Amino acid sequence: MPFSEPCVSPTIPLFSVEFTHCWKWGWLMAVAERNERVKEIISGWLEEAEAIVESGQLPDVDDDLRQTLEQLIPISVMGFRGIPMVAMVGIELDETYVPLPGFYACNPRPLFEEGIHGVLQEHKIPCGKSDPLNVAKNSDLTEEWARGKRPESAALAVLKFLRNYIDNPNDRARLRRAFFVRLIQYRDQIAETTVVQPEIEGESNGALATKLIKFALEFPEAGAVPQFLVGAILEVIHKSSELCVCGADESVFGTNTTGKKPADIWLERDGAVESLFEVTVKVVNKKRLTDSVEALFAMNLKDLPLTFVCRIPEDTRSLELDESGSIEISGKQVDFVDFGSFIRSQLSVLSRSASEALTVRLSEFVNDHNRKEKTRQGWNEIFS
Repeated sequence: MPFSEPCVSPTIPLFSVEFTHCWKWGWLMAVAERNERVKEIISGWLEEAEAIVESGQLPDVDDDLRQTLEQLIPISVMGFRGIPMVAMVGIELDETYVPLPGFYACNPRPLFEEGIHGVLQEHKIPCGKSDPLNVAKNSDLTEEWARGKRPESAALAVLKFLRNYIDNPNDRARLRRAFFVRLIQYRDQIAETTVVQPEIEGESNGALATKLIKFALEFPEAGAVPQFLVGAILEVIHKSSELCVCGADESVFGTNTTGKKPADIWLERDGAVESLFEVTVKVVNKKRLTDSVEALFAMNLKDLPLTFVCRIPEDTRSLELDESGSIEISGKQVDFVDFGSFIRSQLSVLSRSASEALTVRLSEFVNDHNRKEKTRQGWNEIFS
């Protein structure tokens, strides 16, 4: 049956949660099967680009396309380059899909999170679990969407690249190849930055704490670095105890019932949650507090201690904390501890071997391919 004659039931939308109609093969594709197909597609494109880069026979790229890719790929906000990947895969699955302005018509969240993301990780491409969705913000991709984005040049580059890709079907292979070749080049560029292992012999825990605080506050990566630092310190402290530290290796997530995470970091004993920590270096308002408390209520954890580790007073100016540094929200007492004070006090109890183990853990975290190049360079500047 030709593509112009749909044979799918109108009750099943394109890229639906349960099934997606694939014009290229003319049948209904289950989501699990679609995800496998997505992995095949993105793997093929990446492997082709890797082979091209390795051969040194780079494709010719006109100045206009080169400028667009430079504004889109070698930047710290990873979500912008994720949008074209989702769109190109969506078109490959269903050539009737038009991502501008209707990006969300392809049900991009599972497409990226359950298909593309894993392949990018295998190829050590820097990316987060939901990067393109965090940037797209459930909006149509238009100039209005791009206005005010940081950086706006990247958002406009997304629109320019995809318009070119949509409007020129016969040129898609060239555009796609140029995109993924530049992506592989960027990956290799980041990998060249060697992360130093701190030498802390003869250095006090207080001096180490000062450097760690400086690093976490100057290179927070939207909160990922402070969250990991707090989790890693608690892991070292409780290594030989009956308590298990959870959340340290998780990507930054909002505390909500959908995510099914009780907090950023939490302690468990025999699988039962005992205490909770929210870690942030952003302003904490009553809405954030209310969301956290309501999530605990929904998970039947309302009676457990909840502590916010943040910058005081910078992040708590809108709150009326009592003398103990606490506030009552929806009938629950929430404690606040200054981020710097927390790091210093926790490191003060560490032995020399524990401090060394902590720095090894942190340097491995910074050396992960998902860390931004700026973060790696910042670590090296502070600890070299």
